[in-house]
Amino acid sequence: MMLLIVIGIFWFLLLQTQPEFKQDLLNLANRLQQSTGDSALLQRAVGRFITRPGVAGTIFLYIAVLIPVVEEILKPIAVWLLLGRKLLPWEGFLIGATAGAGYALFENLTIGAGADIWTFVMISRLGTAAVHVMTSGLMGWGLASAWTEKRYGRLAGSFLAAVILHGVWNALNILTALAEFPAFHDQLGLFGAYFAAYAPVGLMILAAGCFLGLLRANTAFRRAIMAQENI
Repeated sequence: MMLLIVIGIFWFLLLQTQPEFKQDLLNLANRLQQSTGDSALLQRAVGRFITRPGVAGTIFLYIAVLIPVVEEILKPIAVWLLLGRKLLPWEGFLIGATAGAGYALFENLTIGAGADIWTFVMISRLGTAAVHVMTSGLMGWGLASAWTEKRYGRLAGSFLAAVILHGVWNALNILTALAEFPAFHDQLGLFGAYFAAYAPVGLMILAAGCFLGLLRANTAFRRAIMAQENI
């Protein structure tokens, strides 16, 4: 909530102190409303708008910081509700991961795509699902560890890891999307353009890392369950 308020105040001050920015925003809205289907013209208009100081930064702040913080607190809601049952860490991870999978399914169902890019979108959403499952599992593990074993450092570490992983994933996605606008791409510079070109590779590495992390967690928790049964 505080982050939403801060972003709202930032945009309010920006609009009040920079009348030309407000006018550009109104002009962009009018162009979008009066569009006749010229996608190239709209792309140039949007590209010029997002290169303004504060616009791209606010987009990254919202998508790469605010959204991960809020989602990683809310996604493992099932774990929050079951903490009174003294969940073991592996139980917290399992419940959190399941909640993350459900969230990813809901998110994927709300995203539409044309037939020409449907395959690409679905493949990319598999990576997003892996990130959601992994980060929610980490949060569930941290919550159960803190509540049952009083290991609050583990909760802080798992929350930080989940937010960073989710934030980097979102940042690479938004960088890939914004780099498609020529006006934004031209302002990235040599290093920025090179980084944006390889952002999809970073996404694939993150997705693969999450899949491997889930497999490793599965092995570790299976051992923990077997050890518990042998006691």
